[in-house]
Amino acid sequence: APLSTQSGVFVGDGTMTINLPDFAGDVAIKFKARGAIGQTQRIASIDSGGKLVTFYLDAGMQPQARIYNPSNGQTTTQDISAIAMFTGRVNDMVAFTYYDPGLRTVFTDLAVTDDRGNLWLFVGILDSGSWAVRNLTAELGVPGITGDLTYYTPSWGTLHISGIDARGHSVNYYYQPGSGSGWAFADLTDAIGGQPFTRGLAGFVTPWSTITSGEVNDALNIAGLNDDGHIIVYYWAPGYSWSSFNMTTTFNGLALTGQLGAFVTSWGAMNIVGQTEAGAIYAYWWSPVLGPGNWQTVDLSATSGQGPVAGAVETTFSDDGGLNMFGVEEDGDLIIIRWTPTNQVWTATNITTASGGPKVRFPVAGSAVGNFLQVAARETQEQGDTLALFRLNITAGTWTPETTTIIPSL
Repeated sequence: APLSTQSGVFVGDGTMTINLPDFAGDVAIKFKARGAIGQTQRIASIDSGGKLVTFYLDAGMQPQARIYNPSNGQTTTQDISAIAMFTGRVNDMVAFTYYDPGLRTVFTDLAVTDDRGNLWLFVGILDSGSWAVRNLTAELGVPGITGDLTYYTPSWGTLHISGIDARGHSVNYYYQPGSGSGWAFADLTDAIGGQPFTRGLAGFVTPWSTITSGEVNDALNIAGLNDDGHIIVYYWAPGYSWSSFNMTTTFNGLALTGQLGAFVTSWGAMNIVGQTEAGAIYAYWWSPVLGPGNWQTVDLSATSGQGPVAGAVETTFSDDGGLNMFGVEEDGDLIIIRWTPTNQVWTATNITTASGGPKVRFPVAGSAVGNFLQVAARETQEQGDTLALFRLNITAGTWTPETTTIIPSL
């Protein structure tokens, strides 16, 4: 039997120090390698300066940017990996834009994790095609991150990039543009003793009105799934500390799987959307008219007449006030469940059939600008390694496909 044991020691940077006692016999050391948890979003899309930018991985697992300009209908590609001289292999990604008041510049950003657990940040200016990249994990000397990246920012402009580590802890990188300070790091799960996540991380910001002053501010929220498929929410509001609770058990909802989507509408309704084991797109939602704490649940697939999906869910706003939920059926057909203030009815559309485009595989990435709603995905492996873009002309109600072959970067 051992004279002493050390167990439950976690290191996220690959370095561990062991102080050995004096001994005359053998020493045995066992290391347990934790398998990667979470999910990978290897495609991302955003509106940046009126252009639809789709980030995807080439055959060497390095990110590229495909840019569609609705004003002239032109599509261009920027090899951001070659421009920034990035040579890593990417596992997960999330895209966002922000305005730096000090530099008076709008930046297009892509945060990625590599196969060594590092978080990298690409910062670009689309018009000039300039890109730079930095390893935030190495700069801060903090533990690694598995992936499951999400992004959110409150009204005061702090950038938050969140993900999970090998233990399922919610780890956060944050930065305040124009503050003069650099990026910082926090392990929220450790800080609040919260329940670990398994997958599905989604960050969102909600309006918050302080009772004492009536001042309207923002509350920060991170939702994810645990081992049982329950939604766990970490939340913070001005004047309070970070806390957490189990939304599934609290509101007696169904367990979910796969990817979560979370968003807040212009009228203050909060939504957390995911997929059930049966393949239904399912939402937890709350509206100010319901009163505090009265969350509801709804099977959006049943409401819209959509059959089971194999992969879901990606959520996107469009400029017509539309709420758009994307998923992929078992046979590779891309579908959308959509609601607008005009018709106020959830309707399902098979995008593959409507556009005459190819079959695809999940994950997918949605974005919108002006009169266009776009969703991007990779074709099914049987059809080759091709990026497929599907665009809806909202006024005409027509879907148009576009495909491009994915090749290795130089």
